[in-house]
Amino acid sequence: MIADRASGPPASNLWVEIDSSALASNLRALRERIGREVLLAPVVKSNAYGHGIQRAARAFRSGGADWFCVHSLAEAERVLELDLGATVLLLGPLAPGEEGPAVSRGTHLSVSEFEQLSSLSAAAAACGRPAFLHLKVETGTHRQGIDIEDLPRFLQRVREDSGLELVGMHSHFANIEDTTQHEFAQAQVDRFESALAVASQMECSPRIRHIASSAASLLFDHTHYDLVRPGIAAYGYWPSRETLVSAQKAGVTTPQLRSALSWKTRVTQLREISAGAFVGYGCTDRLERDTRLAVLPVGYADGFRRAFSSVGHVLIRGRRCPVRGRVCMNLTMVDVGHVEGIALGDEVVLLGRQGEEEISAETMAGWAGTIHYEILASIADHVPRHAAGR
Repeated sequence: MIADRASGPPASNLWVEIDSSALASNLRALRERIGREVLLAPVVKSNAYGHGIQRAARAFRSGGADWFCVHSLAEAERVLELDLGATVLLLGPLAPGEEGPAVSRGTHLSVSEFEQLSSLSAAAAACGRPAFLHLKVETGTHRQGIDIEDLPRFLQRVREDSGLELVGMHSHFANIEDTTQHEFAQAQVDRFESALAVASQMECSPRIRHIASSAASLLFDHTHYDLVRPGIAAYGYWPSRETLVSAQKAGVTTPQLRSALSWKTRVTQLREISAGAFVGYGCTDRLERDTRLAVLPVGYADGFRRAFSSVGHVLIRGRRCPVRGRVCMNLTMVDVGHVEGIALGDEVVLLGRQGEEEISAETMAGWAGTIHYEILASIADHVPRHAAGR
């Protein structure tokens, strides 16, 4: 189970700081964008994109979240135990045997397989309460979803079973962030509308329709329906440069989003190294001059990726210090020969701001050839999360 650390001064050499006021501010900005008539359901899966699921849920609720979206039952239980008075929608699959606990807690469940209906019906009968279902429609992502031609069978089965309550119908975009051309996304909306029309014809329309992710929430009002599910935007990041460009081209009001996460460590060793020496595993990096190296207690087991080897940098005393050699499982070496006054215990910023300099999640993603989502979600759960400024 993911631990959500109490706030307080860091008790280790590696920690994450979370600005809860920034998270709440992002929710208020998104609320202003979507209006008051649409439910706001931030996604807090994967330890809230690395921010700490319970800390993020509290902040989002204070910022106006109506629902929360999670991936697993364990995540749902972490949110529900806070007793925030918000509905929890479980987007991922249940494991065998989880149907009873999920239904008994009133968790809303995404369904995309016909076989799920029987087990959920049985759980509902055992619990004495209905299973709240959101049928996920396949519109083009081909990941989870009910094909539209199979939808009548699903709807008929749900309608005939008093233990199954159809609450929602939803889908998910495949190609809305990676492009400034949104024909595919619109085609998905059209297919979703076709699915809703099938439900209407069968007099089985859902109360809550939802498809909008962060990008759709920011770009396209017609995708908001009854509920939006912002992910990365809730944490203060635009989904992509293309999304921001699309918003600017369309003249869409762009909300002020504030990143909330800083990732820090300390200098735990300093070493004077002569020119010509190799640094780290594989002798992949050879020093061109005499210099000083700082050893940092962070590595790829913590989420500081091996791909950062010899290309990344960190901030110490407001200066950029390049990674030298390969990032190890638990240690990383950086060149500090150009920085005066460095001492053991000095704070090191891996992600975030120090002085006038900043390392963003997008920058780190560029080093690794990935996306900022992965950088944030990959910060290991064992790294303590603390309130910013504590």
